Amino acid sequence: MAFTLAPHQAVEVHTSRSAVLCTVVAGDGTFLGSGERLPLAVGDSVGYEPDEPHGMVAGAHGLRFLAVITPGPSAER
Repeated sequence: MAFTLAPHQAVEVHTSRSAVLCTVVAGDGTFLGSGERLPLAVGDSVGYEPDEPHGMVAGAHGLRFLAVITPGPSAER
């Protein structure tokens, strides 16, 4: 899935029953999780395990990232 955040837009820290791998493709931002703040720019990636807290805040120029979510959000549980 591709996500685009406007400059300084945030996705609140949350959990998911899926594993998530995020790769920045444009802009930059800070990825949040388990009490840490990880600045990422184009080409950087970060992964989160199922039920691991995660969120993100876009930088001054916005943030576009690809997220591989396994299993996908529509998968039955």
